[in-house]
Amino acid sequence: MKLNWLIFMQALFLIGLTVNVKATLEKEKCGVCDPTACPVPVGCMAGMVKDHCGCCQVCGLTEGERCDNDTLPLPYKNTFGYCGEKLECRLRTDLPPVDPPEALCVCINQEPVCGSDGQTYKNECQLIEARHKWQDGLQVRSTGPCKSAPHIDFAPEDIHNTIGSYVIFSCEVSGWPIPTIHWLVDRPNGVRKLLPSDDSHIAVQSRGGPSNYKVTGWMQILNLTEDDAATYWCLVKNEYGEVSASARVIVLDAPQKGDSYEEEEEEQSNEQLSKT
Repeated sequence: MKLNWLIFMQALFLIGLTVNVKATLEKEKCGVCDPTACPVPVGCMAGMVKDHCGCCQVCGLTEGERCDNDTLPLPYKNTFGYCGEKLECRLRTDLPPVDPPEALCVCINQEPVCGSDGQTYKNECQLIEARHKWQDGLQVRSTGPCKSAPHIDFAPEDIHNTIGSYVIFSCEVSGWPIPTIHWLVDRPNGVRKLLPSDDSHIAVQSRGGPSNYKVTGWMQILNLTEDDAATYWCLVKNEYGEVSASARVIVLDAPQKGDSYEEEEEEQSNEQLSKT
């Protein structure tokens, strides 16, 4: 038991000695601090921080960049620098055991924010980058996405198809709070109807995406008939407003088998004539 205690105390002494030697070497490497000799950093997208000597101001690292974490082994320290405003240097936990350790700058608060420019940013760190990029004094107006009326990013378009086939309209929208999508039809007889109603050959569907604060809706008509020739509306609403876009279904007569055969025969005949 006594021998183990002595070994433990020796190990502690060696660790302390290593740390002291490292600190001494780093101090000698840094030398005497002279702030007047420090270069002026420019283009700092995440603000400025002190260098590893604690003397000069340097550009802070941005979100996702490799950084110096105090718990990294000696060979991996004082290599990359320190993270900027609202960022912290976190060790990666997704690396295979055989890979050398590394750390990345991660935004402390991952919640989206609304900027004073009316734009939504993924987090406060992204807003800070935009502020330094444009030098416009951008500030956080509120936490969470910016509240806005709906906007149709991709509207449905006119579709031509034949009797017995099918058509699909899509409508991609954005806004906050997330808007809801409704589909309506204007019949040639002046009747407007909310879809899908009780019509079994019409289906509507919505899902989130393709990115944050967006929703995509679809309206499908199966087994197309002449009565489906009409104007269809994508109507989008939230508490800040509503917007709509329309598209038409143009129903064409289905080609007859005899017609298609005659057309094919005529094409073959023309090809033969062109060869002679």
